[in-house]
Amino acid sequence: MKKYFLKAKAEYVLSPLAIPGLALWLDAADSSTIIPNGSNVSNWADKSGNSRDLVQNTAARQPEYAATTINGLKTITFNGSNEFLERAEFLVDLGSFSIFVVAKPTSQQNQVILSERDEAASGLPAFFMLSQENSSPYDKVRGFLRNDASSILYDLDGNIDFYDNTARVLTYTDSESAVNSYVNGVIDLNDQTYTKTGSFNVTNFILGALVRDTGPSSYFNGELAEVLVYSPVLPAVETQFIWKYLNRWGL
Repeated sequence: MKKYFLKAKAEYVLSPLAIPGLALWLDAADSSTIIPNGSNVSNWADKSGNSRDLVQNTAARQPEYAATTINGLKTITFNGSNEFLERAEFLVDLGSFSIFVVAKPTSQQNQVILSERDEAASGLPAFFMLSQENSSPYDKVRGFLRNDASSILYDLDGNIDFYDNTARVLTYTDSESAVNSYVNGVIDLNDQTYTKTGSFNVTNFILGALVRDTGPSSYFNGELAEVLVYSPVLPAVETQFIWKYLNRWGL
């Protein structure tokens, strides 16, 4: 029998660690995972046990910690102009995956939540991107995947508003044959099928910006509170458990 709950403060609360396949867990509410540089973040530690910490060694590019909260829990604030965190790629290598992000965008612009790409490659190399749509009014979720042959495998815009200065849970799944997305548990992209072909030579994972050979761009403006990545795609029951756990953000 699977055990999804840990007992704390006389109540049962969900632990993401209890669900198999956890590849990345970033939790801004847990200050022990933050290495500060003054009020900024130089390192955001991964709680999944996979040591996929994100770093930013340049002080001027470090996002701010605990300047804002969601439901009383601390968040990390990105300024939308030059701040991001990064590490070596891992996401595309997972194959199929489920991503859960608690985010509060504070501007309507072409801004990227997370991306993977070869940061040294020019032209149109392989890359994955989860962002807001790249055309006005910039208020829907966009998923994008391209292979090394410069073939776009999908470029999908959702239908539910993701920007209005409100915190939401964004869920995005890629089974290597179909994409689904949800906003606060409501289906947005529903079984958008595609054929995954080619290779994917990527080098960097960036949170809060688009990876480019000319330097990061399309910076995220707003708050990021929690990021969970599982592989393979979580079944419906486990997805529901994660949504229940993320309710602690008051969403």
